[in-house]
Amino acid sequence: MTPKNRTCATQEWLEDVGKTEIIPPMLLTEELFGLSLTYEGAFVILEKRLEDMKEGTFEDVFEAPWHQNQMRAAIEVVAGILSARQDGSFNSYSQIMAQTQVGKTGAMVCVEEVLRIPVIKKSLGVKDSLFIQCPSDKSLAEQTKARVPARVLVGRMSMGTTLKNAKKCREDWDNCKTEEARRELRKDWARRIKVEGWESTPVIFDNSLMMLDEAHYGTAAQSVTDAVLALWGIDLSKDPKEWEVSNVHVCTVSATPMAETLATQDYDWVNRVVLDPGPNYYGMKEMIEDEKIQASWPLKSNLDVSRLCEEIISPCLRQEKNGFSLLRLPVGSAKEWIPKSIFRGLEAQGYRVLKGVPQPGDERNYDVAIVELNEQTAGDTDLQNCLGTPNSGQEKWFSRRPPIPVVVLAKNMLAMGATLNNEYVDVMFERKRKNDVTQVDFAVQSLAGRATGYDDKEDCPIIYSDPTTITEYVEWVENEYKPMSVPRGASRTAVKNITTCPLHSLRIPQKELSAEQLEVLSPHKHTPHAPAVAVVLEVAQQFGDEELRQRLDEEIKTTDDFGSIYRLLLWTHQKYQQYSPLLQQEYAAGLQGYVQRKQKGCVFLDVDGASDILMTFVFRSEFWVESCAVARNTMYQEQ
Repeated sequence: MTPKNRTCATQEWLEDVGKTEIIPPMLLTEELFGLSLTYEGAFVILEKRLEDMKEGTFEDVFEAPWHQNQMRAAIEVVAGILSARQDGSFNSYSQIMAQTQVGKTGAMVCVEEVLRIPVIKKSLGVKDSLFIQCPSDKSLAEQTKARVPARVLVGRMSMGTTLKNAKKCREDWDNCKTEEARRELRKDWARRIKVEGWESTPVIFDNSLMMLDEAHYGTAAQSVTDAVLALWGIDLSKDPKEWEVSNVHVCTVSATPMAETLATQDYDWVNRVVLDPGPNYYGMKEMIEDEKIQASWPLKSNLDVSRLCEEIISPCLRQEKNGFSLLRLPVGSAKEWIPKSIFRGLEAQGYRVLKGVPQPGDERNYDVAIVELNEQTAGDTDLQNCLGTPNSGQEKWFSRRPPIPVVVLAKNMLAMGATLNNEYVDVMFERKRKNDVTQVDFAVQSLAGRATGYDDKEDCPIIYSDPTTITEYVEWVENEYKPMSVPRGASRTAVKNITTCPLHSLRIPQKELSAEQLEVLSPHKHTPHAPAVAVVLEVAQQFGDEELRQRLDEEIKTTDDFGSIYRLLLWTHQKYQQYSPLLQQEYAAGLQGYVQRKQKGCVFLDVDGASDILMTFVFRSEFWVESCAVARNTMYQEQ
């Protein structure tokens, strides 16, 4: 790679931040004093490393382990780590947000590579790198291992055995009486990890980079991931300065970090990095524009399945070239009728249907094969070879054309990171939920997300999913993943309604009121409601401005269901001091009860302990309700 090969996005990035020092001089060790490293300098070093790799490989087979968009994001992540160190924190927390199939794995590999730049390595002292996959999917783990350097440990979370093993490791660590015993234990752990994998020994050492892939998955409060991190003193809901580790840098990565974004929006210690798509990326925005995403439907009856066979599967079987039709089905024994109904539906149309993995020569006896892909069947070698899974040695699923058309009935598979070759995929069908509600992260991470990437856009099949939900996601991405624009209905989020209205205040010197008026308004008297309201309206008409008097004239004509015009709350000065800030911060959310009872408004009245009487009028006609998404039950928020 040379400067001539740099993309426009890279050139703009370098013009913007290229001359900025990535390592402040104060962080340089004595032996490095006088050196410096800028963003552009780090980028040039990565370019040179790619050139060196290419020289040792046949040019026509060289595949770069990272690309320019990933290099930019990786440098920004490491810059955030160094910035945290400058602020006095030896730990850090970064987030990489990106669309599906943009190259998140390559970006994380590049983060590890940037940390190996000598001047950065000397300054930070990171020794170990962990690539932890939050889902427990084995095929995804195999795909990941093929893409990361051997020096990076790859592990899986979300399994009960992971937590059990982590607890045992922590117990052994705490039982060590000397530093020598701990050194020996670490050596033993290293040997076990090398042979049995990180899951057998889920430990997190000081001086480590820990990358959490698909960080939206399995990260509820009290989840396995949350518990394992807590065992080693890491709490992503707290400032990294408070973690019980030293020099540990956590980097989460996800295409659907809705809950994480909402939970951490007020954390000023989080380093947020957007991984932009590289050239020729074909994403959901382009799919929507090209009408590649069509509305699906729920499979609730045999009529729904018949429609699936006639409108989705049959057209694929009439094509000249054989391919795969991917259908996602609901899980559970109560849904076992659906595969049988598909089988009968195709037979009724005259197709010769093979139930199982097709072999060469089956084209003489069958027109189509139906295979079930789920957690139980995924380990079948014949099925792996047919579908071209990572376990079969293929980089992407569906990398081989089948001998006859194959209908793949997927359950709990082909989501979150699984990479597909679209060339041999004819159609995708993401069945709709019975309640017609599709979680945005489900729609994005499932089959629609698997069809995105850098393949030829002409190979992208028609995807039956939820166009409305996916459009909301696209709008969020275009808004740079801002918390206030998070789509509704994602996992571990809820919708919060906020009621707001303008507040009209009136301050009246007590000396201006008669003794009779003060007596009626006294909070220490059990004054009937109607006389108190009458005094309030009388005083407001006397001392209020023209706008308030006009509003009172308009509102006074209408009474509520109980015959009262206003609800009057008499507050002491002490209570008012307590609630006044809430009123100033649109406390109207607490007034919804008045609105629901159809009262025209209410008055908050402070009459005790001050030289003035303060009235705050709230009119029902000016209420409005806004909704926003909030995080719920996620390990990223303080419980």
